[in-house]
Amino acid sequence: MTRDEAKIQIQQLIDKFILQKEYYKSVNYNEAQTRQDFINPFFEALGWDMNNRKDQLETYRDVRHEDKIKINGHSKAPDYSFNLNGKRKFFVEAKKPAIPIKDNPEPALQVRNYGWNANLSISVVTDFEEFAVYDCTKKPKSIENANAKRLKYIYFTDYIKEFDFLYDTFGYEAVVKGSIEQYSKSKINFKNAEPVDKEFLKSIELWREELAKNISRLNTLLDEEQINYAVQQTIDRIVFLKVCEDRKIEPENNLFRLVKEGNFYKNLFQYFLIADQKYNSGLFNFAKDKVTENLEIDNKTVKKIINELYGKTKENATEFGYNFAIIPVEILGLAYEQFLGKVIRLTAGHNAKVEEKPEVRKAGGVYYTPEYIVDYIVQNTLGKQVEGKTPEQVSKIKVLDPSCGSGSFLLGAYRFLLDWHLKYYAESKEYKTKHSKYLSPEGNLTSSEKKRILLNNIFGVDIDAQAVEVTKLSLLLKALEGETEASVQTSLQLFNERVLPTIDNNIQCGNSLIEPDFDGLGLTPKEERKVNVFPWETSFSKVMKKVKFDCIIGNPPYVSSKEIPDFQKKYFEKIYSTATGQYDLYTLFIEKGIGLLSETGMFCYIIPDAILDRSSASRLRKHILENANINSLLQINGVFDQASVSSAIINLSKTKTAKNEIVFLKYENPLAYAAGSFAVKRISQENIAKVKNSSFLFINDKELVVLNKIYENKTSLGSVTFMGRGEEIGKSSEIVKTEKIENSRQFIFGQDIHRYSINYKERFVVEKAIKKAPALYENKIIVRQVGKEINASFDDRQAVTLQSIYSIIPNENISVCYILGILNSKLINFVYQKLFRSKEIFPRILLESLRELPFIIPAISNSNEKTLHDQIVLLVEKMLDLNRQLNQAKLQTEKDNILRRIAFTDAEIDKKVYELYNLTPDEIAVIEGE
Repeated sequence: MTRDEAKIQIQQLIDKFILQKEYYKSVNYNEAQTRQDFINPFFEALGWDMNNRKDQLETYRDVRHEDKIKINGHSKAPDYSFNLNGKRKFFVEAKKPAIPIKDNPEPALQVRNYGWNANLSISVVTDFEEFAVYDCTKKPKSIENANAKRLKYIYFTDYIKEFDFLYDTFGYEAVVKGSIEQYSKSKINFKNAEPVDKEFLKSIELWREELAKNISRLNTLLDEEQINYAVQQTIDRIVFLKVCEDRKIEPENNLFRLVKEGNFYKNLFQYFLIADQKYNSGLFNFAKDKVTENLEIDNKTVKKIINELYGKTKENATEFGYNFAIIPVEILGLAYEQFLGKVIRLTAGHNAKVEEKPEVRKAGGVYYTPEYIVDYIVQNTLGKQVEGKTPEQVSKIKVLDPSCGSGSFLLGAYRFLLDWHLKYYAESKEYKTKHSKYLSPEGNLTSSEKKRILLNNIFGVDIDAQAVEVTKLSLLLKALEGETEASVQTSLQLFNERVLPTIDNNIQCGNSLIEPDFDGLGLTPKEERKVNVFPWETSFSKVMKKVKFDCIIGNPPYVSSKEIPDFQKKYFEKIYSTATGQYDLYTLFIEKGIGLLSETGMFCYIIPDAILDRSSASRLRKHILENANINSLLQINGVFDQASVSSAIINLSKTKTAKNEIVFLKYENPLAYAAGSFAVKRISQENIAKVKNSSFLFINDKELVVLNKIYENKTSLGSVTFMGRGEEIGKSSEIVKTEKIENSRQFIFGQDIHRYSINYKERFVVEKAIKKAPALYENKIIVRQVGKEINASFDDRQAVTLQSIYSIIPNENISVCYILGILNSKLINFVYQKLFRSKEIFPRILLESLRELPFIIPAISNSNEKTLHDQIVLLVEKMLDLNRQLNQAKLQTEKDNILRRIAFTDAEIDKKVYELYNLTPDEIAVIEGE
């Protein structure tokens, strides 16, 4: 349907409603009729496939019509979920026209609660007569009115006037292009948002603190490790069972009924025992758990947790609780990831306190990997591995995250496999007659099939026992999706089979980097437990014949070798070839991962982009080049909201081929990624190995040829100059003056420096504050540290500089202007951009990089080099003079004339530098991007 056709159809709906308005607003006209007569055609006009004419699987329908689940008179699900590729974009709650949407707060609170639980930014309430858009980024409060958080209200007679808004925001094609995100961003202050994951995190952190204090007080024989375990298990079990309730797998209000009388925890524990018989989950494995059965917990503490889950903050008063029928498992994982950043400690008096883990404190917090990064990594490893395979072949694929944390990558891989199998079975002729074995009558994968996939394909390790439990919880909750109370009973009664598998053999606790050959001599038992050695060959022997993995994915820990205990460092340096000098734990995880990879396997991590060109990572780069094929390198910004770091995603294959081409990709931020705005370069692995320090650079083969020629037989700039940085003085320091006083010197900040120009300001510093050698502040070249490009100028006022400025003083017989012309040339900036710059956030020029720039000392015997030297010096002197004139010019016409002369002179300098370095027109074109 075209835009014009859509407008005509909506006008027809308006005319139809006007014709019998009184009847439509009467009590005789119900919600089901409203949906059929008006709301469905309205969204069909906007391009939505309301009746699944595309014949998509239920999971991938554009629009899901939810069943109305009434609990205590309230609905538990919205009427419509509008989706793209199985992911919700917004909800629509339908009402009959007799209900006044503009003034009645109940529909608004209802849809806001749905949207908030689903982590959506906006959702809609409509009875066709009225159309209201709501901000869903904060948990609603029952006292709020219908106008609270309303972003837009349209009466049906204004639909044509507001047609462009409706079509361009809620139309199918517009939503595909990101209209919901764009509209939300323009209307909502996300800094003030209180998303469901953050609220849930607050809840589970509060429960942890209260349980820890209560359990430590009443159970004095338990040690620190046991209390952490007991608290984690209690929270996880309660959450798991509440999820089952909300998904209609368990009877409604089961948990709530257990806090009415008697000993509430003992009531809960009996429920846990029953759950073990149904679900067979390690979460309820009381053969292994010898801690939680005899716990003493106050009724008050247990009841507070249960009440908050149900939204009953006061006796007999219902607010808005967590709706786990809507909250995605991934959102729970996001909250739990932050939760795992803290641990319970015991004081000398056996009192519990919750504190941040030391490694988290040093790292500045926990950084959760966004879902779009998880999806990218899974698609480019597991997605490649399943291509052209049958389910029998896919069952042999083993996916590993060796530092799984809360399980976001394994959950992404499991979700991918569930979707892949669902599509395969629904579309394959071979499986049409076997549907009952693989697909339920509702079109979902059967519980036995979901169990099979989980046990066959998904594996994880983490050193943190709590993280392992959370990973298992997330995977099991994913396996439960689509189950009902009836399907669970059918499994128990008909097949004598519990609905969930035990995945203790798949997800294990241990140190992925340290095997039993570790010598723990001299360590205390507590220190040995903390090391937590992990025997790879025996740990997975029950599920794998040979411990090799086809997909290794994840986000390994970023911990500097300076933070690693000496006894571990000695082991690492003995076992890992990359553990030399200053290194990071992610380095060892990459080396270990390559070793664990099958011959046809694929490996993909998100790591700091320091791997690309930092000298500290040079040994790692060489190891990768020698032992794997690099398929792609993606350099990205803005992945982790809390951290100002740039990242890289490295994708490797184990089998090394003679001529492998590396695909380099780059995007600036998540929005660019979503829009597919990648910059792309390709270079052979053979050539990248020839780059200085084996740096992984955003260059192609042609650029590498030019770079090699520029460096051929050249000396380094650092070998013919003295370089240093300025004073460690704060910009707002008291010793910085705004007027010249006795015994003071001109003082320059980095922002004052431009190419061939210095903006000298009335800023001075007293000489007694100068710590560096006086020679550093004689006539000199100065370079600004901050920036993506080299900005160099000449200071003839012998000014003192800030630490963020580099001074360059040439050796005797080398002209300052000659060096300045080369430094500011396109050629040298090309070299710097390609070989040294990888940081995209807070970009800066490094002194060590300036020292390595290629430099030509004109040979006296070479008349051509001597002539070019003299010409460059004259042109630079002219350039400096023109910039001084520009700073003094008053009239715009005068400035424009000088700017034209500056541009011409600048281009002439570039020409001479190109000639000096003997570049051809084709090579110059590569530098200038032509």
